Amino acid sequence: MNFSEEHIELFRAYLDDTLSSQERLAFEKRISEDAEFRKMYEDFQSFEVALRDVETVETYDQVGEWESQYQEPQKKTPMRKLWLPIAGVAAAAALVVVLLLPESGSNATLVSDYFEPYDNVITVRGKKEALDQALSAYDKQDYAEALELLSQYPEDSIGIFYRAESMMALERFQEAREVYDDVIARGGVFTEVAEYHRALAYLGNNEVDKAKKALKEIESGSHYYDRAKDLLERL
Repeated sequence: MNFSEEHIELFRAYLDDTLSSQERLAFEKRISEDAEFRKMYEDFQSFEVALRDVETVETYDQVGEWESQYQEPQKKTPMRKLWLPIAGVAAAAALVVVLLLPESGSNATLVSDYFEPYDNVITVRGKKEALDQALSAYDKQDYAEALELLSQYPEDSIGIFYRAESMMALERFQEAREVYDDVIARGGVFTEVAEYHRALAYLGNNEVDKAKKALKEIESGSHYYDRAKDLLERL
């Protein structure tokens, strides 16, 4: 799916109805007579639909490549300085256990350990101004602002996915889970990360059994399989 700059410009002009009458007739004549050109145009249409008509500076194939370059989860192990009176080894050990249990056993802490908002891999070129502003806010980790702007695109696959990511970052787990359901149902480039983050949303919402089930359903070919397996061992 390699389009020349000339073809992209021509196809966009035809789709946006900015060709002159004569140019449009010539284009449609070529479509009807040139099978290779017609196939190229159909591929371009499929590409546009996949990104829900959002113009990007990167190709769909590159988005897939970014997906494969994920970062390993950071194991956060905050250290505590404990100033304890000498009251016996057993008492000190008991106090350490009490202090550390919320850090290691808390669902919220596990979500924090394993969730990192997905990078913004989309660059909009002015066609959808609010979406451009939303992704800019997302890059700045202003998730509340991003969420407000993204709500203007309830049917855009990119807007839907980053809305779910913003909700997760704001710890609005139940809402995020529902939006991830939509992302997964639509399919596309964000499916794998949505499946993994939906499991984290279940966990953040204290639905541990559903989180486990969702993690077990992540296939071995997924980029998130190892992380899902690691998290399952901690649940």
